[in-house]
Amino acid sequence: MRDFESLLGGSLARNEYRVHAGDGSVRWIRVSSTPRIVNDVFSGFYTILDDITDERRLKEVQAETDYRIQRIFDAIPVPVFYKDRDGVYQACNSTFARWILGLEAEQVVGKSLDDLSEHVPADLHQRYAKADRELLNQPGWQQYETEVQCADGVRRQFSLSKATVQSSSGRIVGIVGAMLDLSEHQRLTDQLKASQKNLADIIQRSLDGILVLNGDSRILFGNSAAAEMLGVDINHLERHRFRVEFEPDSIHDYELADVGFREGRVEVVTLRTTWNDQSAMLVQIRDVGARRKAEQEAVRSAKVESLELVAGGVAHDFNNILTAVIGNLSFVRLEQTLNERASAALNDAELAAARAQSLTQQLLSFAKGGPPTKKVGSLSEVIRDTIQFILSGSRSKCHFIIPDDLWSVNMDEGQISQVIENLAINASQSMSEGGNLFIHVENLVLDERDVQNLPNLQPGKHVRITLTDEGCGIPADVLVRIFDPYFTTKENGNGLGLAVCRDVIRKHDGYINVRSTAGKGTIFTIYLPALGLTATDASQEKKVIKRGSGRVLVMDDEESIRMVLKRMLQKLGYEADMCPDGEAAVRLYREAMESNHPYGAVLLDMTIVGGMGGEATFEQLKEMDPSVKAIVSSGYVDNEMLTQYIGKGFTGAAPKPYSAQKLSQILYDAISKRNERTSTVKQ
Repeated sequence: MRDFESLLGGSLARNEYRVHAGDGSVRWIRVSSTPRIVNDVFSGFYTILDDITDERRLKEVQAETDYRIQRIFDAIPVPVFYKDRDGVYQACNSTFARWILGLEAEQVVGKSLDDLSEHVPADLHQRYAKADRELLNQPGWQQYETEVQCADGVRRQFSLSKATVQSSSGRIVGIVGAMLDLSEHQRLTDQLKASQKNLADIIQRSLDGILVLNGDSRILFGNSAAAEMLGVDINHLERHRFRVEFEPDSIHDYELADVGFREGRVEVVTLRTTWNDQSAMLVQIRDVGARRKAEQEAVRSAKVESLELVAGGVAHDFNNILTAVIGNLSFVRLEQTLNERASAALNDAELAAARAQSLTQQLLSFAKGGPPTKKVGSLSEVIRDTIQFILSGSRSKCHFIIPDDLWSVNMDEGQISQVIENLAINASQSMSEGGNLFIHVENLVLDERDVQNLPNLQPGKHVRITLTDEGCGIPADVLVRIFDPYFTTKENGNGLGLAVCRDVIRKHDGYINVRSTAGKGTIFTIYLPALGLTATDASQEKKVIKRGSGRVLVMDDEESIRMVLKRMLQKLGYEADMCPDGEAAVRLYREAMESNHPYGAVLLDMTIVGGMGGEATFEQLKEMDPSVKAIVSSGYVDNEMLTQYIGKGFTGAAPKPYSAQKLSQILYDAISKRNERTSTVKQ
């Protein structure tokens, strides 16, 4: 209709139609029509029919060719473009349009750099235009590097390659260009260099010797370990030959002296390789002596680990036995008034049990390590008891200078006893013909100036222990390494004694040092933080028996411990129930709550053979009664529960073995003291 109206207005109308010819072929016809006007009256149309089949097919072929060329362009993974002599882009791929300019290809084609100025910085625009002019003036090929801020905002380094394009007549019609991203190439290059450096560093740091030999056995390369094993300066390795009389890809023991190097037996592994594109042999050298030493050390470590495991188990079981022994001794002291002779015998038995307890603590320290289990105690008692035991029967004599008002110390008595024991043994051994050991203990207040030269110490009250012997002394070269682990001058020593001493004192926030002169004896000095309470007062306080009342539930799988604890608790004024495992403890606790006669405290053994232990039991009791007062008990005095029980919700801790006095204090703190505080708050 619109075409008809145009015709009536005198316009020429053209339309193309696809028709089927009489021979069955498909043809394209162009119909051109114009109105016929006679005396200003429309009388028809003039119509011309043209067969344009060949013309139409040529256009289709051209369109298909253009489409394929664009697809090929787009398939190229690097940015590619083509522009005419006037700098107008005639074609480009999607990578160029999107990555470089942030546009689609159709938005770029037909435009020049001037038209795209908002996408191309002015300095680059000028540089590209100048380079294009130079290339058109001197047709051929051009390449240069350029930094481009891409559409994603990242600046990248490109290598830009451009070449002139000629028509069939040889006329320069434009420029084609491609851009290669050098960022990835640079990253890979840097990565390769870093990898080569790391590999070279690893080879140089290798404990095995590594050599590369040519066909004449001349050394082409060698690392530091190889130079050291051969006894050759690493800078002169290439002057030597390393002759191997066996086939590559084999392992042999080798005497270095047989091939002109220093004495030593090594294991040699040979492998085929290439070096600078030439056939070569890679030789790995391993010191057989070092390997055997490592194997012996591995066996020793395995034995130590086994011993640690056994020590932990023995100490745990021994602590259970000691709990029954010390508990019964405490019960005897509570049960009746003893005459002087019986009391003295009981004292001796208690001292022997305490000594056994100290030994188990040392066993557990050896087996478990970890932080000290501290409590307030008397250094005077620990030092005297340890020294008397160690020097008993020796030719050395000890002289004590210890004041009566010595301050108390928060310490792990077993670990501090171990330190004093190690130092006393060293002193006694240094005085093989006998001599005097002087132990001076004193109160000391350190200020800011004092602690500057005493690492690990803070200003305040301290106790200083000085041990002076008349032994052979320590040479200066040995003195600087005396606290190093595994360093020893003793034939059968393990080098752990003084290292352990330093570790223990550090964990007590203290400091230990040594002074010595060969032939003039040795002086060890120990500083430990002190409390204001005197050791005498602390000793008296810890001997007080604190009686109480209420119900106490005890869970322990050792019948002997349950029996002595029942008697002890009843004597202390408590009503006590016993059970062997967690299942029974949970049942008894529930029954007590349901009967409105609950337990005031629960003593839970951490390790129950074949049953639910203390930690799992505590979790179930907390679900039943969030306010349960649970006391952790264990024969492993370094057990994590004993040092972190407050964070886990336990009310207190009772490391085995414990006496009536210790147990009374623990229960008093858990039940009576809390009840007193609650009563005070209510009032």
